Amino acid sequence: MAAFPMTPEDRLQKLRATLSGGRAETPAGRRLRLNRPGNVLVGALLHGADRMEKGLELTDLEQRLIDLVGDFVPVEELGEFGRVYREAAARGPITILPERITSLPLETGYSLADLKADLPAITAQVMAQPNVRVVDVSALREGEPLDDEEFVAALAEYGRGATFLKGSASGDGVAAADDIQGQVRMHAFTCERRSNELGKDEIYWGIASGSDRQAKTSYNTREYGSTVAGTRHVFDANTFVFNGTLNQHITCEIQCWEADASPGGFYTELRKALARWAEAALDLSVTLTKSDSDTAAGWAAWFAIGAGLLNLILGWLINDDDLVCERSFAFNRAALRDLAGRPQGDTWLFDGGSQGRHRLELRWTGADPGVGNDRALTMNADGRVAGDIFGGGADQSLRLVSQVDGSTGIRGAYNNVVLTITPAGALTARSYTGGQDQSFTLVAQADGSTGIRGKYYNFALTMDANGNVTGHPYNGSPDQSFILVTQADGSTGIRGKYHAAG
Repeated sequence: MAAFPMTPEDRLQKLRATLSGGRAETPAGRRLRLNRPGNVLVGALLHGADRMEKGLELTDLEQRLIDLVGDFVPVEELGEFGRVYREAAARGPITILPERITSLPLETGYSLADLKADLPAITAQVMAQPNVRVVDVSALREGEPLDDEEFVAALAEYGRGATFLKGSASGDGVAAADDIQGQVRMHAFTCERRSNELGKDEIYWGIASGSDRQAKTSYNTREYGSTVAGTRHVFDANTFVFNGTLNQHITCEIQCWEADASPGGFYTELRKALARWAEAALDLSVTLTKSDSDTAAGWAAWFAIGAGLLNLILGWLINDDDLVCERSFAFNRAALRDLAGRPQGDTWLFDGGSQGRHRLELRWTGADPGVGNDRALTMNADGRVAGDIFGGGADQSLRLVSQVDGSTGIRGAYNNVVLTITPAGALTARSYTGGQDQSFTLVAQADGSTGIRGKYYNFALTMDANGNVTGHPYNGSPDQSFILVTQADGSTGIRGKYHAAG
């Protein structure tokens, strides 16, 4: 790998080779080449750098890009970068840059207004790429992977992927929900194929994320050494993709790196770049929440644009050919709710072709993403039974217990009470006695919900829109339809399928 830190001459030569196509088949060069529609900011930066060197007034976008990159590369170098760019553009099309930029004369700048006007065309091109995928989590069959075959094949070719996850229409009720503490935990990863370098791989991960509530995360994990095909590493405790407050969206970038012999300064610069990316992720999550447009398409376009600039910056700072694969994700809250309800075991592939192939396991460990609108069965130590708005409290944490008569007992996970139904259909919560009034049957119903019926008394648990919970003879009404939710503490929540708080 190149010595670190890279000298100004190293950076200039690397840029010259990149623009001339000399690095087209390196892992980093291929990522830039295949992301050509999204490299509009790369072109605008280099175009603006040349204009700055010539003493021309910069546009709002050009000045912003110069200021951004000036945090990583001395501004005095950027004029030389602009000169090299102009020489390459004069020779004809540049394979990594959109002609919309390279065809601009020196006198014409590229502004934020120009970018906004070009965004629909960029979006259409990006969405047509096979490494971009929109996943409706609620539409996946049991056991169906989150990444389809076409997307998996594209990962190795492009070296990166973008996935927007959305949830079921019924999950849209979380749109007015309260903020929650979100945690997306990195649980483990498995090496399916090591890189083609000699020896064993040393793998680490770079993380950057942000939410629509100004929370952000950015860091590198430690190195996980002696990695060969079949090795499974469990991450250290408190290793999160995201850990903070959210309302509707999380946006994140996850990078898988092969450590090689990278010196300490390498990691410092990577952390610095990821921290700036986390700021952008935060801004994008806020924008997604406020937007009424096609958020999936717009998000994918902005990620392609951001990835192009990030890859260029990394290429000037570190040995970016050691990047195995990078993936960008956006989760809306309905998707998080549906993912939390799937059996643990969802994995995300990071396939870098000859750079290696690893499968990442993520776990949602934060508060229930459905919090805010659901009415949930609530039992307190005083015997009260109601359908209160879900708030994540101990009174809404339940255990379903298989009993000796084949029935199910519904017990408080934290208080010593059991759901009890009288022969007249009245419901209360009291200590366990083993009586028939504490025996229930769970019934799978035609609408996909669960019915909760007395095993010995002809009553079904019934919760109305106002949160009143009683026992009535079964009549198939929405008041008798429930969903069972596995909650973050391992308990079960019982929620009304059709009733949400007004």
